[in-house]
Amino acid sequence: MDLSKLPRLSSSARPPAGDPNAATAPADDGPAPEVPPPRYRVDRDVAAAPGDFLDVLLAVGVGLLFMFMGQGYGRHLLGRTDVYPPITGTGFVWSAPHPKAGQPIAPEELSPENKATYDAQVTGRRMGIVSESSLFLSGVGL
Repeated sequence: MDLSKLPRLSSSARPPAGDPNAATAPADDGPAPEVPPPRYRVDRDVAAAPGDFLDVLLAVGVGLLFMFMGQGYGRHLLGRTDVYPPITGTGFVWSAPHPKAGQPIAPEELSPENKATYDAQVTGRRMGIVSESSLFLSGVGL
């Protein structure tokens, strides 16, 4: 790539090749541009603006609210096993004329419509756990 073909980004003149002092001499571009005065006083000695306290108070309040709403997941993280007990059956039982009458039906033995109902229950439980975890972790972040 040929760098000489790129457009110039500055209007300063190139120093002559034979003059070694020209590289260190500052270029005289004329008078310095005027800097506008600040729109507010900078020399005030303020530790914290009143809005800062309210921002922190609001963030802590919303964070505690979210942690309260997702407290089941927080208890789960602390090792409580009773918060989300394991799924131990489908909720369906064999009817009377079947040889296994009165025994619970395993998930792989369910009919297609009952299998869809069972899968929807399992998915709903997982989404509930994910929902609680997102609330709790958002509260921790706040």
